[in-house]
Amino acid sequence: MSAHAEAYAAGEMKHGPIALIDALVPVTAITPSGPPFDKTACNLHEATARGGQISAFTDAEGAGWLQDLPTGTIVLPTVEPYVAPILHAIAVQMLASKWRY
Repeated sequence: MSAHAEAYAAGEMKHGPIALIDALVPVTAITPSGPPFDKTACNLHEATARGGQISAFTDAEGAGWLQDLPTGTIVLPTVEPYVAPILHAIAVQMLASKWRY
C-alpha cells in the first residue's frame, strides 16, 4: 500500500497546502539550521497549530529551536551547508524505506 505524498518548498506552503493539514496528516520537514530555517520553522509551527503530526530532520542548533514541536525531532550531525542536502536526503530515504501503513 502506498501513501499520497507531496513535497513543497518552505516558501510555497502558505499558498494552499498548509490549509489541508489536520490531525491525520504527517508532516516531515528537512530543516538544517541556516538561512531558510526561520521560514521552515514558521511553517512547522503553523502545521502544529492545525494538528499536523510533525517530524523534523535537523541538526543540534535547529533542534533547540524546534523543541516545542509535539511529534518528534530527529537530530542529524552538523555538517557544512553544501553537504547538508546529501545527509538529509539519506535520512529521509531511510525513513521512506521503513514506512508502513
